[in-house]
Amino acid sequence: GMLGDIRIVQSEYPQDWLTEDLAATGQKQASWRSDPKQAGAGGALGDIGTHAYNLARFVSGLELDSLSADLDAFVPGRQLDDNVNVLLRFKPVGNEHPAKGMIWASQVAPGHENGLKLRIYGSKGGLEWVQADPNYLWYTPFGQPKQLLTR
Repeated sequence: GMLGDIRIVQSEYPQDWLTEDLAATGQKQASWRSDPKQAGAGGALGDIGTHAYNLARFVSGLELDSLSADLDAFVPGRQLDDNVNVLLRFKPVGNEHPAKGMIWASQVAPGHENGLKLRIYGSKGGLEWVQADPNYLWYTPFGQPKQLLTR
């Protein structure tokens, strides 16, 4: 309850390792992950977007109602998505306005090895967590300074 009614849930998971066509060089990880016959229908969405979504759902406790997704394959000739933007609408809790959310997952974001991040904003405050610093959770009560929560 410290965040109040949840309004916004944002999760992202940028990586850079598929910025170029590594499959063409014979790199095994890239070859099977970018081949729909081996990896299935999902590229970045199925590979890392699922982690961003699971984190958002688990921490917020919200259930998804609907979504709209924009999938791209920026690398020429790539058959599966390497960048996705997903808008989320969560089921309302009680009579409150449904929370909205966003997931960005990309494997073509230079400068990011594993940039999993979560932000949740409610009517009373916000949270931010970054996988690169997993022992730190930033909590900001509305109108007060940001607070670092750690063990």
